[in-house]
Amino acid sequence: MLEKYKSEEHVSKSGLKNFNDIFGRIDMSKNPLMPKIKWEQYCWLKLQITNTGEAVIEDYKIELEFEGDFKKIGAEKGHFLHNPKYINTVREYSNSDDSLIIVPKNKTLVQDDYFTTGNFYIEPKIGEGSAVKMTWKIISRDFTDSGFLTIIIKPQFHKVVVIAKVDSKLEEKEEVSYQLIERTGVHQIGYVDYFDKESDYNFE
Repeated sequence: MLEKYKSEEHVSKSGLKNFNDIFGRIDMSKNPLMPKIKWEQYCWLKLQITNTGEAVIEDYKIELEFEGDFKKIGAEKGHFLHNPKYINTVREYSNSDDSLIIVPKNKTLVQDDYFTTGNFYIEPKIGEGSAVKMTWKIISRDFTDSGFLTIIIKPQFHKVVVIAKVDSKLEEKEEVSYQLIERTGVHQIGYVDYFDKESDYNFE
């Protein structure tokens, strides 16, 4: 049984010739000599922060801490060629895989206004899914508050059935295992160019 958490489409940037443009008429996905690349799947999120109070929030930042069964937490980064000027309002700590900090560009949030963060992700462990607790703490000039959210991760599965012969009925058994899908493709600058299609996989 193969597992998928979140799909992404990788689009070639203008001016860059990818491998499929050159060999578009050849079905490279079935070539046994081509490398297999694990289809890493992240759970991508963003937050909408709304000031529901009666006062303006000024000079604020928001700290996020995560607890649960996952591999790591991370934030989207700009690529030095594709979007070198990209600055994410969600940032990672250099010494932590389970904490983030939100630093908004506009340091003032008036009443009833909202702010949408940049993208960040949870890299889940392979399995049946999990619940992740996200504790948040807002720190501003005259105001501090905290709370938590529960993030439910429900993976989708591409099922593969393997039937093996056994010598006796006593050896008959059913086993279930999970692993990342390995797809034929090549590494490009900043992304992976897969030769097969996402529609080739059925998820449930």
